[in-house]
Amino acid sequence: MKKTYITIVALLFIFAPMIKSQVVYEPINSSVYNFLERQSVKGIIELHDEVKPFSRMLIAEKLIQVNNKKNLLSNVEVQDLKFYENDFAGEINKLLKSPSADSTRLEYFTFGQDNRFRAFDYKDSLFSINADPILGYSAERFHGSTLSHRWNGVTLYGYISNFIGYSLNFKDNQENGNYLDGNRNFTPLPGIDNTGTTYQNYSNTLQHDEVNAMVTASWSWGSFSFGKDNINWGSSLSPTSQLIFSSKAPSFPFIELEIHPVSWLRFTYLHGFLHSGLLDSTTIHSSPVPQNTNYLQIPKFIAAHFLSVDFNKNLTVSLGESMVYSERIEPLYLIPIMFFRVADHYLSKDGSNTGSNAQVFADASIKVPSIRSKFYSTLFIDELSITSFLENKPGAYSVGYTLGGEIIDPFIENSSFNLEYSKISPYVYTNSNLAQKYTSYDYQLGNWIGSNGDIIYMKYTQNLLRGLAVDVWGDYIRKGSVPSAIGQYELPYPPTLFGLRKSDKEFGFEASYEIINDCWFKLFYNYSDISDQDISRTPSYLLGQNKGIGFSISYGYNTLSR
Repeated sequence: MKKTYITIVALLFIFAPMIKSQVVYEPINSSVYNFLERQSVKGIIELHDEVKPFSRMLIAEKLIQVNNKKNLLSNVEVQDLKFYENDFAGEINKLLKSPSADSTRLEYFTFGQDNRFRAFDYKDSLFSINADPILGYSAERFHGSTLSHRWNGVTLYGYISNFIGYSLNFKDNQENGNYLDGNRNFTPLPGIDNTGTTYQNYSNTLQHDEVNAMVTASWSWGSFSFGKDNINWGSSLSPTSQLIFSSKAPSFPFIELEIHPVSWLRFTYLHGFLHSGLLDSTTIHSSPVPQNTNYLQIPKFIAAHFLSVDFNKNLTVSLGESMVYSERIEPLYLIPIMFFRVADHYLSKDGSNTGSNAQVFADASIKVPSIRSKFYSTLFIDELSITSFLENKPGAYSVGYTLGGEIIDPFIENSSFNLEYSKISPYVYTNSNLAQKYTSYDYQLGNWIGSNGDIIYMKYTQNLLRGLAVDVWGDYIRKGSVPSAIGQYELPYPPTLFGLRKSDKEFGFEASYEIINDCWFKLFYNYSDISDQDISRTPSYLLGQNKGIGFSISYGYNTLSR
């Protein structure tokens, strides 16, 4: 393995003279994604969002393209464009080869020449760094009690020479209140890294931290990254609702290769290091401190690749597969173009390997600019007997799918309406080998509702002014029993929603204002009506009709919300 990494580094230096671009990834929760999505659906730019996050250079390129068709924008969108141009001014100047692109500057606690506030901003012809604090506070009135959440940290990014980009986002959180959800198992909110979570002696305080970091080397037709970050594969409205890779599980370390040798084809390969949470008994070591035994967890990995083809500027189809495996790194899964399912057959045919957990998936999206609409679908296959399916016989079927659509300005200018339905059958994301479940930190890597459930979700957004938007949303969620492990070996598989039923109806709205870049003020309200036939699954205080109202104010790395 050490030789493999040395080879990769050597290749980067060999190809360094070819390098013409820089890559720093913009966090998935940035508001610029929604702005570019609008322009894409309207047909102003060509944008493919089956894999996120985007690089800041790509976003800058798209902002330039939007600016070239500024006459097609509404007055609010023109102001939004200028707002984002200030944020991505450094990258835009590089693309336009502006004389100021390589000039030296040092600015701190000022809006500076880009009219974008930075706590610290340094740049010269070789090196740059942008740094800001992360600060935030939210409070919500729920069940006659106040829930509060404060966070602080730091975010920074920059470039070295013409081919290295780097970024770091660290956030420390403290939540207080009588009804804290320390597990976040059945909620669209991102899961918590339990190894960094501590409960105080009193039960109404929860502390946890988040950290993402990335180093990327890039060239004219691709990039190679090593880091820890949230990634999204597949189409969906919410960052935690993608069927393939979502932001539900805490971010995990990975290496990633992205190549785009021609304009109509993109290929992404990822090898990740997941958190199994399972004791490796062979690593137990005694300690002189009583009840302080030392041990390691069973190593857990995922290899995945995703190939996207643009049939035209509005139609994209993607195919991919992934393999969750454990115990040790397998060289076959380090080959980006390897057919992982066949590699698993090779590894297990002599009985020395019990096999790994394979998944196959597809995604398609089509935009219809004439009616300002987009339609998309994702298919996730965890288990499928082709023979039984073709012969219409009982078999092993573990499949999830998403169908969705979006229309821009359906009634009023500067608005959008989204509708999405997802259905996930039993045994999707699960496996009889606990070390090979499609999870990390025991959160599924895909859609937050997990297996044996479905959800219909809709949202209407009205942009009132530059940075000021109102979202009205609602969903209806159904969830069946948690399938037993032994049931995975009994045919036929039970139908979706079998067993004890949970029903969750929710409605809410949020008014948000991005005062300056990355500085947010939000007001929100939500209502829920929940019933559950499994009395042990849902906390009693969540059952029945409940409502919450609150606000948040933050600066820096924006917190993911519904």
